[in-house]
Amino acid sequence: MNILFIYSNISELSAIEQNLNAQNYKIYIVTNVNDAIETLNRIKIDIIFCDLLSEKIDGIQIMRTFKSSEKLYSIPFVLVSSSLYRDEDISFFKKIGALSIIEKPISSKSIQNILESILKNPQLSFGSRQGLLSDEEFLEEYSNILTHRIKKRVRDMEAGQIYILNLINSIPSAIFLIDRDFRIYDLNDTALKFLNINRKEDIKGKNCYSVIYKGNSICNFPGHRCPILGVIQEKQTTEHYT
Repeated sequence: MNILFIYSNISELSAIEQNLNAQNYKIYIVTNVNDAIETLNRIKIDIIFCDLLSEKIDGIQIMRTFKSSEKLYSIPFVLVSSSLYRDEDISFFKKIGALSIIEKPISSKSIQNILESILKNPQLSFGSRQGLLSDEEFLEEYSNILTHRIKKRVRDMEAGQIYILNLINSIPSAIFLIDRDFRIYDLNDTALKFLNINRKEDIKGKNCYSVIYKGNSICNFPGHRCPILGVIQEKQTTEHYT
């Protein structure tokens, strides 16, 4: 059996490749759709495992392209994801042609389970293009999935920000979060007390040197060099105490 992996991180597959090769499976690994098509033109592939989404790979679009092809639609297609998905999302993936969806990190066992199911039941492959969604239906359902994922990512980021703020507020020292333009974008409660200010909004966005040292320019004088300059210019991290 010839197996094609369309996969962004080849190193993740090294152990799986060795294991499957030892069982007389022939493994082909590519990192983009063009190389995948070139491989499919040369070799009769029996099953495809594809990243759902990565920097160079959009598994949904690749699968939709393959399932619309007279030559490729019957090849079983398995999506590999690093994230959990809702049941309705998985239903959509199967509706547009996915045999299955498995989570990273993938294992030889999860691959073998799918291969054995195909060997025992060859009709599991998506053998007909009838029933494929129209472009309008596809775009609507896919947009809903992406919107849900974006909203979830935003919620996760907001939760992460709250965690960080709670963390720095638990520290008894004054902490200022300063960007590369020397602007204060956040600070902890102890820093507010240090400055004798009640509201963060009164100093957010202002230059750190004007707020902390009442200066008009970046602190860079004998005996006191701005630590942010060291980070930017020399890529050296430092702790700075006032």
